[in-house]
Amino acid sequence: MTLRRIYTNYLKIRWKMKRDGARLLSEEFLQDYKNHIGSFFSVMKIHNKGFSWEDWNINDFGRKKYDKYLKTTEYYAMHPLNGQYSHWIDDKLILKYLCVGTSLDKYMPKYYFQIDSFGNVLGLSDYQEKGKLSIDELITFLENTGELAFKRVAGSLGEGFYKGVYVGGTYMLNDKVLTRKELKLELQKFRDYLITEYLHPHKDMVPFCSDTVNTIRYLVGKKSNGEISLIKSFIRFGTIKSGFVENYNAGGVLCYINDNGVFEKGNLYDFELMKNIIITHHPDTGTELKGIIPLWNGIQKASADFCEHFPQLNYLGIDFVVTSKNEVKILEINSLTSLDSLQLAGSILDSKNGSFYKDRMKERLVNADA
Repeated sequence: MTLRRIYTNYLKIRWKMKRDGARLLSEEFLQDYKNHIGSFFSVMKIHNKGFSWEDWNINDFGRKKYDKYLKTTEYYAMHPLNGQYSHWIDDKLILKYLCVGTSLDKYMPKYYFQIDSFGNVLGLSDYQEKGKLSIDELITFLENTGELAFKRVAGSLGEGFYKGVYVGGTYMLNDKVLTRKELKLELQKFRDYLITEYLHPHKDMVPFCSDTVNTIRYLVGKKSNGEISLIKSFIRFGTIKSGFVENYNAGGVLCYINDNGVFEKGNLYDFELMKNIIITHHPDTGTELKGIIPLWNGIQKASADFCEHFPQLNYLGIDFVVTSKNEVKILEINSLTSLDSLQLAGSILDSKNGSFYKDRMKERLVNADA
């Protein structure tokens, strides 16, 4: 803890960062040293250039120019772009309850239970009973519905996600088959979890991957004149390697989407070479990575509705799912989209919406010198 505080203060001074950004960056940079113990000086050299290990290697900056790219340090120095309101979207439970009773709730999955930090099971807005419940009641509900999603209240990259299934007298958490007693013992260990409806991908997305919901990241930012614009959008498909999540850093496929909802070709992280590779077909299903996002207009409207309802928010990485029921749902909203996912196709600063970041960089330097 002492080392982290010292390093956080160093980053604040070295890169003129706010406390929140420096704290998050120190965690990432220290993790780089931990993950690459034998490459201490290589890691240090990369950090001194302003990049994290992943951002540097994924983009293969050792072999191409990096000076026109947004640096990891510059990106974290902007954080929190939503100021004191970041916690509204960083916490999935807060996000849900801010939408309950409004026109936005139709975009949210059904939230049935919470397992709090003490292991208590609580009924949420879409469950008929409220207050303190039991693990047995949760399991009975799983038996009645057939499947549920278990995810952390606050988390990212799909960490800690479980698919709960009951079929033919058998219980499963992800691929692990359990008896009812074993499932109860497993769930008694859970802390700070939400239990929601399990969503299935739209039929047009099933050929790419049927085991994940194939989330669409729709990143929007508010310009200095108050106008909200789309900065970047991409869809992620699961793979055998990524399992029940489809995150790029976990081995999933990432395909950029243009303004008309069209995607073509994909990005895959090569864990051996430690860099990004371009692919034309899904590595497992063989399906050509080319298509049109269904209900694209519905996604655009949902984003506009959310931004209008919450004018306090300036930077939102909205994770949409187009479901098998032809619905547009919001899984979560991220306040700090991973930088590597934004620059696989080139510098985000050179994109048509790169001005969003350039303006924030200028504002930060002005405030730092004030």
